[in-house]
Amino acid sequence: MSEKNIVIIGGGQAASQVATSLRQKNFAGDISILSSEEYLPYQRPPLSKKYLSGELDSERLYLKPEKFYEDQNINVMLNSYVEEIDRSNSKLTFSKNNGEESTINYDNLVISTGTSPRLIPLDNPNLKGVHYLRSIKDVEGIKKSLIGAKSMVIIGGGYIGLEVAAVSKKLGLNVTVVEMANRILERVTSPIISSFYHSYHESNGVEIRTSTSVIGINGDLSVSSVETSSGIIEADIVVVGIGVLPCQDLAERAGIETNNGIVVNEFCISSDSNIF
Repeated sequence: MSEKNIVIIGGGQAASQVATSLRQKNFAGDISILSSEEYLPYQRPPLSKKYLSGELDSERLYLKPEKFYEDQNINVMLNSYVEEIDRSNSKLTFSKNNGEESTINYDNLVISTGTSPRLIPLDNPNLKGVHYLRSIKDVEGIKKSLIGAKSMVIIGGGYIGLEVAAVSKKLGLNVTVVEMANRILERVTSPIISSFYHSYHESNGVEIRTSTSVIGINGDLSVSSVETSSGIIEADIVVVGIGVLPCQDLAERAGIETNNGIVVNEFCISSDSNIF
């Protein structure tokens, strides 16, 4: 077991914790983390709050400092996007930012690629000012769009949308939250909690429109307004928070069983006994 080579795909909390736990359990083999991002594994919950507001810098989001991975002999490979899992040869093909392709072999593989934002259909997919929030890079894009902006529309009344609404209102923007359901936070809280947060945000100047669907996002080069079932809302910036989808394409292409995520047993073993 000590000579095995474990490779972890993904740069989030799960990847960091798997590597940490292996060392805590005295695993002495090679551990590599391949992350498509340029940052060490980091927390995501603060992204829509303190990081967006500027209260935290990126390094304070890190789950572990760089020295931890060095001391624990954990090889963290950033800007490394895994293109293919070759199960028959226990090998990964990945690309770097410069386009260079490399391979790495594994004895056991951990897929911890998480989720990606559910996208909203756009007539112009290159329309500037439309954002999702899942990564540090996403927040940096939102911060740039906030410069000089006056009005924001947030599509989706979940936790991320409401947190962005609170921060943006404090920055002086006119903020409107558009939610298709008849109350905000419908999928995660009771009606009493929804009512509390609805009243709280409105008391701080955020307009909330429930039972409202989005028909389209207007603009030539940049967003100018959002067309909804309750009328047109002017906007310089739009943040979409309508849920997530599992990142399972890589596993699917490798022939690993999926069903709205990777199918595993009670030990997190996938349909391939060498892949978790």
